[in-house]
Amino acid sequence: MPSSWLLTFLPCPADKVYQVWLMKGRAKYNAGWFTVDSTGYGQAVIIPVAPFWEFEAAGITIEPAGGSVDPTGLNILKGDLQSICRKLRLTRPMRD
Repeated sequence: MPSSWLLTFLPCPADKVYQVWLMKGRAKYNAGWFTVDSTGYGQAVIIPVAPFWEFEAAGITIEPAGGSVDPTGLNILKGDLQSICRKLRLTRPMRD
């Protein structure tokens, strides 16, 4: 079942971006970054290093342009990825 979320962000200064993180335990994995235009519109394609259901949470921070290796900036959004995966019926495949 396809799904998308609509959030409106303020544009960052030219030297900043919004960066997406996937979290598992204490580990945080870079999932890409994006900017927004003057209307608050931006778009990001997230290609995770593992299936989404293996992560516990997702978050967005404000980072230097080009992104960061680890989160360093202000955490502006964090959500429980497990409950989102359940709602979207994204589950671990059954194995024989």
